[in-house]
Amino acid sequence: MIGQGGTGKTTLLKIVSCLTIGSKEHIVNAQDDMFKFKAGVKEKLANNQKLTEAEKKDPFSETTLVMNKNTWEFIQRYMLTKSSITPICIDDPNIGLIQSKSAENPLKYLSNTYKGAPHPVVLIAMNDRNHNFSIPHQIGRRAYAFGQENQFRQFSKSEANQLTHFENNLSNQVFLYLTYWIDAWLDNVSDEDYENLSKDFLYPVKQAFKGLLSEHALYDGMKRYFESDNYDIKNDNGRRNWLALLSDKNVLEKISFNKGDETAFIPKDCFPGRDGVSRYFDYLPAKLEICPTQVDAGLSIVIDNMDRWLGNSVLREKYRADTGLAHDEHEIKIAKIQAIEQGKAMAETQFKLQQEVKKQEEKRMRKKLGYKLKNLFRHDD
Repeated sequence: MIGQGGTGKTTLLKIVSCLTIGSKEHIVNAQDDMFKFKAGVKEKLANNQKLTEAEKKDPFSETTLVMNKNTWEFIQRYMLTKSSITPICIDDPNIGLIQSKSAENPLKYLSNTYKGAPHPVVLIAMNDRNHNFSIPHQIGRRAYAFGQENQFRQFSKSEANQLTHFENNLSNQVFLYLTYWIDAWLDNVSDEDYENLSKDFLYPVKQAFKGLLSEHALYDGMKRYFESDNYDIKNDNGRRNWLALLSDKNVLEKISFNKGDETAFIPKDCFPGRDGVSRYFDYLPAKLEICPTQVDAGLSIVIDNMDRWLGNSVLREKYRADTGLAHDEHEIKIAKIQAIEQGKAMAETQFKLQQEVKKQEEKRMRKKLGYKLKNLFRHDD
């Protein structure tokens, strides 16, 4: 898997590792010191020979050539191990790991050794920092490579808490529970089960997982996943590509709006590739009525429908900013705040005036009462 940082490569390795091994702790960090040993040092350690003082002081090499060679030796040893067939996951090696000559001989040897027989799998996630990745022909014939280009949707706070709970406490138990449950289920598949399986190939996994969540009082928090439509790879791929497109500042600057019109026009030069407009139009689910028709000049997008599909408010916020609505709303908000403050000031002034009138009235009444008392005591009788 090749992609930029933050595109979810390590997350995918964790998912695969938990599903196939039952733990994410077996992901190998390609920056580990075990891949940095110099050839002479490594050979001496393998043969239980003593290291020189210089070798003890500086046993490692930071060159990518040494690290890539050591990584491929590690991969080949694993692939030739007679053990259970589970993948090994290697995270963040240098991009040259599958571009250099050090990859060609191990891959040729391994592909000629297995000849289609079951064998372990190595999954590698690497960062293409230079944006110019290519695979040599001989390596491309023997290894699958795909680009992980787009961001995953951010976890909500509750989802993040649940994921942490599973990773820290339940990942191995989840793996074992699902494995045993599905094995038992497959031994006794009813006609109804078979019908459900034909409609949704994840049916047994969902049933097993639902039971496990219920046991741990977590089902309510994830209920919506079980009630949603089955995974649609076309819809997911389209959604991720549109998210990436609308996160590009250069694209956003070219999108135009008209005040009072609930659509955004995206010109054709925003879409990558010769068939960009057609490809991105095909990504859009027809039932959501995001873009009724396609034209050569670009796509007219219904703002709220697109934002609802993508799960954000990028177009609506851009519309408000470009048409001046955001400024108008800001001015209205300021005017409301000023009116409230003015009202408070007026109320405070009115209250003080009332208090002063009350005070003067009380003073007048005391004066009047004092005058009456003086007249009363002025008579001798």
